Amino acid sequence: MTVGTMRPLDTIRARFGDMGREVRATPEVVDKLFQGVVESAESVPELSEKSTAGDLVKFKCFVQDVFEQEIYFFRYGSEMNKTAICCDQVADPELANQAPSSDLLSERLPLYCVSIPGRTKWSRQPTGEQIDQKTEQKIPKRKFSSDMGETHEPLDLNKENLAHSEEAKRGKREDVEMKSEQPATPSLSLNLPIPSELAEGAFGVVVKIYDNSLMNQPLLNQMVEVVGIVEEGETIENGFGGEDMETSELGVAVRKVHAISVKKLNELEAGPFAEEFSSTELLSDSRNQFKMALPELRQQLVESLRSALMGDELAAEYALTNLVSRVERRTDTMVVGKISLNFIIPKDLPSSKVISTLEALCPRVHVIPVTIQSLNTENFVPKKNYAQNRLQSSRLQLPEGTVLVLDETNLEPGQLNERGLKNLSALKEIVTRQMLNYDFEFYQMEVNTNIPVLSLSRTKSLLPFDDTLVCREEAKYQPSMASPSGDTLRKLRLGLTILSTPEPAFEVPEPVSTKIENQFVEMRRQFPAHVDQDTLHRWLSLARARARTYGESGLTEDRWNQVISMYKLCKERSS
Repeated sequence: MTVGTMRPLDTIRARFGDMGREVRATPEVVDKLFQGVVESAESVPELSEKSTAGDLVKFKCFVQDVFEQEIYFFRYGSEMNKTAICCDQVADPELANQAPSSDLLSERLPLYCVSIPGRTKWSRQPTGEQIDQKTEQKIPKRKFSSDMGETHEPLDLNKENLAHSEEAKRGKREDVEMKSEQPATPSLSLNLPIPSELAEGAFGVVVKIYDNSLMNQPLLNQMVEVVGIVEEGETIENGFGGEDMETSELGVAVRKVHAISVKKLNELEAGPFAEEFSSTELLSDSRNQFKMALPELRQQLVESLRSALMGDELAAEYALTNLVSRVERRTDTMVVGKISLNFIIPKDLPSSKVISTLEALCPRVHVIPVTIQSLNTENFVPKKNYAQNRLQSSRLQLPEGTVLVLDETNLEPGQLNERGLKNLSALKEIVTRQMLNYDFEFYQMEVNTNIPVLSLSRTKSLLPFDDTLVCREEAKYQPSMASPSGDTLRKLRLGLTILSTPEPAFEVPEPVSTKIENQFVEMRRQFPAHVDQDTLHRWLSLARARARTYGESGLTEDRWNQVISMYKLCKERSS
């Protein structure tokens, strides 16, 4: 049985038909049936517009919402040789007449998953024709044939119709704010964290998982790879005589994927170089090969950033440490490893120049223009919509490792309303604590984040960043290399990806630790108003990130001295 020829639902039904009343006819049977396929997932086709109901597909995605568990019949029929595993739409009189019994029922967990947000153009791997949400049409409500193996037309939804359907469902709302202050929130129908990605082919699906071991794990905001069976999405009458709850709550017909396998992905596995790091051994080999070429590649990375920053080498070094910084651990009082950075850039340096360079190097970048209007009208905080039983996405609901750029260059004085203050507070929480409060109306839920934050502003930011650097143009600067392209650019991207992946352990040798302690005591004595315990933590995070940019898994005296020198130069520019 090959991936190209198999009809997975036929396979499942045939297996259950052979097993009859056997006790072992449980959801775990499916895992065993497709174990070989899952282990060679690279041969499974990507979910695309051409995928039809019953196809086996894979989909790398981001878990935007988690619904409540639902009950389904994993066995039914007079001979108990039929199953509703991996399908909702079963036109079978025996299922409609089946009496519920605990030994016939099981649970599955529906998730709402979207294309991984924030991916830059170059990092979007070719996945065939992606589902085009711009030309989708609402599916007519109809029953599904009992023969799931037949060929069906590809899903076709219409965004305009979906918006009208959504409005009809919610009803007419009263205007509670002036028109200019209305939230710029899109319809919940697709619920993408970054709405503009709709035009770039982003889409969402309902994924139903059957693995009991996953159901009790935190899945919200996880990047995952799903291997499963496609089912068309439509609001239908099911065997329980009710509606298909997920699609009715979504207010839109969306595809479903019944998961055979769900694998959590880290940054590497979710990124464009996943195949090159498909095993620990390959990653280790890549690190070793990279370290041999690191001095030259590191200099090229700094040069690329320096060119975007008008020749400012100090700013380029700070930017590189920011890009590779990651949260390594948390305590009650601090977040180890995070670096938030504010660049005060000259008026003749457009923020777009810096942003375009970051987007050329990093696999995931999300830019938020910070203005009085955007703060007052947009949703930065995910919020529970109880009327639709959905978590309304926001621009800050991002996967780990996404570089968040706050463009404050057009921020002018103005009055913040209640929403604006809430959004500003949300940005502050991410900058200072790498945490975001999700709004569940009756309570707030703290959700940890792990996203490097860089602010570009004309004056000091409103937010309390770890470091603020006044960028300066180097008048005599001459680029030492042309803008990277082709193989050179690919190597820089690959190198930055490796540098951003923390080593298993980071060590601070005892002699270096002693030097740090002594130097901290001395600097605190000299500058009591500027150096405190928080300053030490920021230095250590900066030192970790700087060591990582050299491919080092431990801190040396040289790197520590460089960090202190960078800190002093940064403070001199602010004085």
